[in-house]
Amino acid sequence: MFRTRTMLLAASLSLVLISGCKQEATSPASAGDAASGMQDAIEKAEGDAKAAGAIAAAEAALKPGERVQGVIQLDIGNGAAPFRSLATKIDDDLGKKTAERLGSGAGQKDLADAKSKVGGSANVSSQDIQEMANMFAGKTVYTSQMYSLGIINQRGVELSGISADGRRVTLNISFPMDSDTPASTKLGYVPNGKKQMQSFETDRKADDAVQVAINRFERVDDHTMSIAGTFSSGKLMPGVLAKDLAGQEIAGASGSFDFTEVHVRPEN
Repeated sequence: MFRTRTMLLAASLSLVLISGCKQEATSPASAGDAASGMQDAIEKAEGDAKAAGAIAAAEAALKPGERVQGVIQLDIGNGAAPFRSLATKIDDDLGKKTAERLGSGAGQKDLADAKSKVGGSANVSSQDIQEMANMFAGKTVYTSQMYSLGIINQRGVELSGISADGRRVTLNISFPMDSDTPASTKLGYVPNGKKQMQSFETDRKADDAVQVAINRFERVDDHTMSIAGTFSSGKLMPGVLAKDLAGQEIAGASGSFDFTEVHVRPEN
């Protein structure tokens, strides 16, 4: 079991090697947050996110292994823009290709260069990278998911998308276990995808900070939900760590969301 920092750095460094193998797969966003010095490499590995107004149009820009989970349309006062959510099937041969890359001089140089950029005291070895690649090989990484909040008897739905210019939006909607009426919703907006911690947020303490109307909330199968609706919010303020956004605010936001594939995360 890796220590948390070592594991996140291994995930980030894996992406450099993956891109060297010409992989097209994305990785969890948390890896980018933990190793901001690797942002360029992470974004290259994640690939472009050219959003489209409709899912059918967005499909044309997909890379191998990618599919659209849904689209959020967000208007923060200057017109609605689409934010696309993707699921990515990681290459089944990722472990093999990573081993080949690590065995080459170019791969070892990539690893050394990446470690020097990240810095820090965590010692990430070639074995760490290989184990991470083996762990992700063949798996699907989901941008938007539903999960159980058993301790408070609720279900959480996280819908997240990225715009063509790299902006990000996330809707976190909580539902009672026995109802399809939202209990609370939070909205987060990142104006610069390269600075994930610099975000605007609705009031975390107010359950009514975002008003949501659910038009569709259906189970597709044991592992998938389908959801659509509209939302509006009042003022968005800088998050606790968003020092670059101090003194700024967004007067309000509105929009819609339409997802045909929200992954239901297994309970464990």
